[in-house]
Amino acid sequence: MRILVFLFGIFLSLAAMCNAQESYIVVERYSKRVLLASGTETKRPVAGLAHMATAKVVLDWAGMAGVSNSTLLTVPAHTFYSNDLNPLGLQAGDRISLRDALYATILTEDAVSPLTLAQHVGMDLLRRRPQSGSPMDVFIAEMNHLSRSLGMDRTRYYSPSGADVWKNNTFSTASDIAKLSVTLTTHSAYTFYAKQKQRTLKVIRTDGRESQVTVLNTNKLLNSSLKVEGLKVGLSQIAGQCSSVMANHDSYIETLPDGTQRVTPVQLVVVVLGSSNAEGFSKALIGQGWKQYEVWRHGGYMSSPGRKEFLKLPEATR
Repeated sequence: MRILVFLFGIFLSLAAMCNAQESYIVVERYSKRVLLASGTETKRPVAGLAHMATAKVVLDWAGMAGVSNSTLLTVPAHTFYSNDLNPLGLQAGDRISLRDALYATILTEDAVSPLTLAQHVGMDLLRRRPQSGSPMDVFIAEMNHLSRSLGMDRTRYYSPSGADVWKNNTFSTASDIAKLSVTLTTHSAYTFYAKQKQRTLKVIRTDGRESQVTVLNTNKLLNSSLKVEGLKVGLSQIAGQCSSVMANHDSYIETLPDGTQRVTPVQLVVVVLGSSNAEGFSKALIGQGWKQYEVWRHGGYMSSPGRKEFLKLPEATR
């Protein structure tokens, strides 16, 4: 009976987070100026937005270790068999390239590809250190190390997938996700993956057969008139709809008194957590964000003495 009461309490608390008003933040990525914000420090489950940290850790590891994108990874045992969380139909023992596992992780709500990446990278890290232990735990520790290095103080990763569980759901805040998002806008490999509208991926099944599966980017605002490129969309029953999108704008060009020109590049990062319509809400925030930027620009880019209206990122990551 106590177990049932305990589980019911967890369900109620998670449901309350899901039903709360969405959290959001709009940041101009070059200046780090926060243009719009609400509930930015509220801790919430983030569903597939956890994949951004997973991909960042994997891409950094591959770059430092000199690992080829064509390297084949073996799918570990898992419990995610629904089409929503396993669009490639991956079974334990199947093989998939590092490149295709990253595409599935970044473009879709796939829970198995992030596990496959984490298991492979975690095993490699244990060999290189050398250490003993759980490859998955090692990888998750790297995700949390990444969050600490970016000043994401209200974020905790418990899995590489961000999929719903009864306890220990990965959680973060809109401002923390914005810090990761702003960092990823400068990561050319990640942004290349994230801006693809679809991709045909190859899986080598356990019996040696090769199958191809075309996956669509779940970011429906991609390549729209809003000039959105990436970054990631997530969805789960507990987290609701979550998104982090990057919207481009033509640079501002000003002619200075001496005749030279000053070019000011601009780009918006829009993070929405716990929404019932993240796509529509993000679309509205992009328009509002550009209007707020114009107000700030015409006001001479003023800032307060403490610069409280700017997103704080560690110096080394700027």
